[in-house]
Amino acid sequence: MERTTVLITGCSSGIGLGLAARLAADTARRFKVYATMRDLAKGDRLLERLGGCCPDTLEVLQLDVTDPCSLAAAAQRVQGQQLDVLGTALPGVPSVPGVAEGTSVGSQPSPRHQEEKPNYGSCRQS
Repeated sequence: MERTTVLITGCSSGIGLGLAARLAADTARRFKVYATMRDLAKGDRLLERLGGCCPDTLEVLQLDVTDPCSLAAAAQRVQGQQLDVLGTALPGVPSVPGVAEGTSVGSQPSPRHQEEKPNYGSCRQS
């Protein structure tokens, strides 16, 4: 069975943490999850939540979407992988440039709306 490959930003807490844990722990093992966060030291929360049960469905990566070097390193790590879904819980960040090239956002708020409210969404590769 082919897995759906998912890259999720903001996985050190909140929605990102919950989503990464849920997908990585899927009993049917339908997902390969790249869980990203700025500070890898906070990755322990995710690993504790999973109880170390998902070494082949979860990979934790350092990613700061405001740092070009961090973006390049994350893009290098997932290069050659087909990213099926990009999930982001960051205000005004509909996708991560260089990591999910060729993706499309289902419905993207206007720039003004993005400034006022966080954009909790995902995009699927076209």
